[in-house]
Amino acid sequence: MDYIGPIDLTLIYSAPGRETPIAHPGVIATLFYNEPHRTWSVMVDHPTNLIRDGLIRAEVVLSDGRKLAGTARRPSILGNAFELVEDASH
Repeated sequence: MDYIGPIDLTLIYSAPGRETPIAHPGVIATLFYNEPHRTWSVMVDHPTNLIRDGLIRAEVVLSDGRKLAGTARRPSILGNAFELVEDASH
C-alpha cells in the first residue's frame, strides 16, 4: 500500500538523558511501503524541514485512522523525509 495525503505525524527525538516528542498534525505526506523489509519511506510536503537530526521514532496516523509506529531512520541525503521501520506488533 502506498499513500498520499494528510497525516498526523509525531516525531520523537533523542537528546542526552531524554526523549522529546514533537507533533505535526495535518501535514501532507507521501508514503511508500517496502514489503520485505517492513519499512515505510515517508516524504513530508512542507515548506520547512520538519525532520531533524536525532530522530529515533515516529508515529504516523493516516486519514483512515490507521497508525504506523516504529523506529525512524533519517538518511542524511534526504531533506524532509525518513524511513519508518514498523514495529512488529502493528
